[in-house]
Amino acid sequence: MEIIYTFHASKRMLERGINEKQIEQILSNPDSLEENKVFIASKRIIDRTIKIIYNLQRSKKRKLCLWIGASVIVLMGLFPPVKIGRSSQYVEYSFILNPSGPILLSNLIVQWIIVLVITGGLIYRFRDKNKKIIK
Repeated sequence: MEIIYTFHASKRMLERGINEKQIEQILSNPDSLEENKVFIASKRIIDRTIKIIYNLQRSKKRKLCLWIGASVIVLMGLFPPVKIGRSSQYVEYSFILNPSGPILLSNLIVQWIIVLVITGGLIYRFRDKNKKIIK
C-alpha cells in the first residue's frame, strides 16, 4: 500500500511523536473505520487513541477513459454506418437524421461492443492501486 503524507500530516506526526510504521499498522488493522466524505481509521495504542484521516486517491485516467468511450459511442450513434447501393460491401457513415441509405444496425452494434470492451479494459487497467493520502 502506497501512502502519501501531506505537509499538515507530517507536521502533526512530528508534534505527536507518531511514526510511519505506526500509521501503516493502524491503516492495516484499525479498531474502527468510519466513512463519510473521508475515511477515519482509529486504534488504541497503549494509553491513547490515534485517529488517521485519509482519502483514497482516485485515478483521473479512469474518468477520462469513461468520457472518451461514451463520446465515441454517442458519435457512432449520430453517424451510423449506412449501406450504399445494392452491394453490402460499400459502407459509409452519414448523419442519423439524413441517412444516405439504410442504416446497418448490426455493424453499429458490433462497433459499440468493440468500444465498450476497449473502454472497459482501459478502466480496469487504470484501477485504483490503494494509494492513501493522509491528511
